[in-house]
Amino acid sequence: MGENADLASFLETLAAWIDDADGWYGNAGRSLPADGDWSFFARALRAATSYEQGTQAPMAASNLCQCR
Repeated sequence: MGENADLASFLETLAAWIDDADGWYGNAGRSLPADGDWSFFARALRAATSYEQGTQAPMAASNLCQCR
């Protein structure tokens, strides 16, 4: 997986992961937080560092922090 080299790429990737977050939560057997929370924000930031856009698949649960 590549990393985002600049702020614009990071922000675009962050937005893409947030759009696909319901898929990550579903694959992890969790419910997407209705109002978001700090663990959602932490996951989104972590995922945006290496999320591959265009794959339509958020990073596997094992690759993200297990924030509660």
